[in-house]
Amino acid sequence: MSLRTLFVVGALMLPRSLSGQGVTTMYAHLSDSIVHLRNGDSLEFQATGSAVVPNMPQGLLVTYFPFVSFEDTSRIRSVAIEFFRSLLPRLDSPPKWIVMRAVNVRAARRNQGGYYPLGAFGVVLEQRADGHWYPLHESKAIDLE
Repeated sequence: MSLRTLFVVGALMLPRSLSGQGVTTMYAHLSDSIVHLRNGDSLEFQATGSAVVPNMPQGLLVTYFPFVSFEDTSRIRSVAIEFFRSLLPRLDSPPKWIVMRAVNVRAARRNQGGYYPLGAFGVVLEQRADGHWYPLHESKAIDLE
């Protein structure tokens, strides 16, 4: 599975490449709930939806606004994994893969509608046959403790 192959996600339409700026069509009001993570970071949780990749089982898309610079992709990745750790126990039956999608526009602005530039940074996490979760194409499992 490649980020370039993601194109339809629940109520959101994504470009064929999630490499930066893209077009999103929003069909529902986004949440603006603030989530405080146990490592001290906070984020604005915006939405969840289905993630669809041809010839793959359905996944989950989690969209959020991290309160960190979009230039610092390693920090965004670490926020994504920490948010994933807090979400996983709350999922009744998690899919085999989840996209943690950071966006650079707050929900209040996105809920106003209209056109605005939207950047996205996705971290794809997959559950493998051993039952552990891994970032896509990585060999080290995520420590869920």
